[in-house]
Amino acid sequence: MSMEQEVKDSTQRVLDVAETLFMDRGYNAITLRDIADELGIKQASLYYHFPGGKEQLFLTMAERMFERHRQGIVTALAEGEHDPGRPTA
Repeated sequence: MSMEQEVKDSTQRVLDVAETLFMDRGYNAITLRDIADELGIKQASLYYHFPGGKEQLFLTMAERMFERHRQGIVTALAEGEHDPGRPTA
């Protein structure tokens, strides 16, 4: 595995954990230390992936989450267009 892929995988893991914690407890209740502890890393290591700190991490996580929802909607609409049981206008 390349170093670039390892960094990408690590960043995705950080985002996965952050998303779970933010969704469970809310933005204000979560600290970077909470995320780092959950990942088993030092808090300073998070700044490698997100130099802007908690705000950048949250915004990146939210954008990723919204993109997943957008893709789901696009897929559902595309599948709906090909549904033979779908009523026509």
